[in-house]
Amino acid sequence: MLLNHCLHHEVVEMLNTIMEEKDSYTAGHSKRVALYSSKIAHALGLDEEMQKVVYTSGLLHDIGKIVTPESILLKPKKLTKKEYAVIQRHATDSERILESIGNFRPYLSYIRHHHEFYNGQGYPDKLQGETIPLVSRILCVADAFDAMTTNRIYKPRKTNLEAIEELKKYAGEQFDPYIVDVANEFFKDNQELIDIHQNPQSEM
Repeated sequence: MLLNHCLHHEVVEMLNTIMEEKDSYTAGHSKRVALYSSKIAHALGLDEEMQKVVYTSGLLHDIGKIVTPESILLKPKKLTKKEYAVIQRHATDSERILESIGNFRPYLSYIRHHHEFYNGQGYPDKLQGETIPLVSRILCVADAFDAMTTNRIYKPRKTNLEAIEELKKYAGEQFDPYIVDVANEFFKDNQELIDIHQNPQSEM
């Protein structure tokens, strides 16, 4: 049992490392999303086992970007509609990559649906409200917060307070309003991470 747990953890770390080596612009993003998501899950009163599920789902949520072309993934300018459609496939690509590993099957639905919007306008399946898995709704908030508070080549980071206001603005549309309320209490107290950026760390 211990061996299986260790192997499970090592495979997760390996996949995360492969993704971040390919996409130096988002290095650290998945670990921050995993951390934020697990803290939100704790604040929501989810038990320790579910907090671990949420954390692992956060680590793996973008793994499908392994198969996204670098020309799109690393593009420093705004994406075209066609390129954005390719980026959107990372949710289902993540599911496809992980579905052959039995231990990862419990996470598949959560990862597939982490870009569904509360109003039904997200992707890939346009799920709405509480038909979206709870873990996916948590990931959606954490993912957006980290994206907003990360410096990008084409877009400066927001402060925590600015990002919180943005989450509030889209609560009920993109985000579950209750999760936003709970998450914002954590984000208010979270230390500003001023060194988070997407500047390339390698020649690629």
